[in-house]
Order: sequence, then structure tokens, then C-alpha cells
Amino acid sequence: MNTAAGGPPPATRPALSTAGSFTPTDGATQADGNGAFTFTDGTGTYDSDSHAVKLGFAGGLRMASARHGFELTLSDVRFDSGAGEITADVTSGGTTRNDVPLADVTVTRGMASMTTTLTQEAATVLGRPGYAGAEGDPLSVVRTATPSPSPSPSDPASPSPSSPSSPSPSPSPSPSPSPTPTSSSSSTPSPSASASGPACPPRLSPPPRLRRPPRRSRPPRPRRAPPRRVRSPTARSAGV
Repeated sequence: MNTAAGGPPPATRPALSTAGSFTPTDGATQADGNGAFTFTDGTGTYDSDSHAVKLGFAGGLRMASARHGFELTLSDVRFDSGAGEITADVTSGGTTRNDVPLADVTVTRGMASMTTTLTQEAATVLGRPGYAGAEGDPLSVVRTATPSPSPSPSDPASPSPSSPSSPSPSPSPSPSPSPTPTSSSSSTPSPSASASGPACPPRLSPPPRLRRPPRRSRPPRPRRAPPRRVRSPTARSAGV
């Protein structure tokens, strides 16, 4: 969270305080002794190339003076380190002007006690042309850490109430299988359960079937003619 401290030129405050008032609103504060004003809850952007910040702050400031005849309210106070200026929305007579440049800022690296100078627009808003170029309060932009909320202490002696009508489920008597098998030092292996079920023995593929080689064709055997019986001439003559 960022805070900005500054305000109208100190020379204007006695005149306004005797004939009017400064009233911080919506979280803005004023230091004691009619001191500087502080606006809180600054948020915005940071340019890593130019190292410039643009911040908008919460809170407002109501200024009223019957002697000078004006009543106005500053809100949406913004600081742009790149442009070196402070702007705010100014409401007066029921009309609001947005982002009115109120002061030029001489920006320093630490952004602490930076010199401010009121602009011509600020002199017009305040109704005093002589305020243009007048020196305002030094401006400081401070980054403050937001405290983290502390945890609420719990009473250990008071147990949390439980509903008697809804008993808590009892654990199942059957042990749940362990998803990770554990090794055992015993020499006899014991089966261990797994989340995927019991392991099955691997299936053996049948042995390959042997095929007989094709039979070779044999050449046909030559057929032999049966022997013919030849009668001898002597036997033929003996029969005559």
C-alpha cells in the first residue's frame, strides 16, 4: 500500500482556517497543527523501462471559505512520477472537473520530501490568481506493508459438535489391497495383493506343427510281359 502526504501551500492555511475549514474525508487525514494531508491505499502501475509510477489514492479533501466565497471538494487524487504532477477531481457548485493538474512535482529517486509548486489551474480553482507558482507542502510517497491477518485461536478443550443421528461409517473388516508390493526377507515367496488383482501365469504358445515334406513322384515302372510257353516240335510230333 502506498501513501502520499502533501497539500495546499502552508501560506493559504491560516487564511482558510480563520475564515473556513479543511475537512479530510473517506480515509484521508491531516497532521496536527494544521499540518500536511495524507492520502492512503495507493494503487497503480509501474513502468519498468522508465521507472515511472502512476498511483491513485483513496480519500478526499473538502475546503470551504465564507470569506473567499467558495466551497470545493478534491477527490481521486493521483500522482504521476513520469509527468511530475498531482491531479485530482474538483467538485464545486455541483460541477465536477476530472483530473485537474493542481501541482508540479520535482520527482526524486526516493520520492521523499519532493518539492511541489501550485499550477495556474490550482489558482483558478482556489479563486486566488496569486497562488499560481506558490510553493506547496513537500510530497512524500511511502510504500507500507499490509499486515497479514493473524489466525483466530482455537479452543482445544471444546470439540467440534457432531451430529448423533449421522454416525460415521465404520471401517471395512476386509483389508484393502496395497497398490505397491513390498519385498519380504523370507526365503519362501508369499503372494502379495495389488490394486489390479491377482497375477495370471503367462500363456504358453503351442509348439509349431511340423509339416511333412511333399512326396516325390516316382517314375512308373515298366511292365514286364508274362512269359509265353513255346511247345517244342518233338512234343508236337509225339502227339500225332
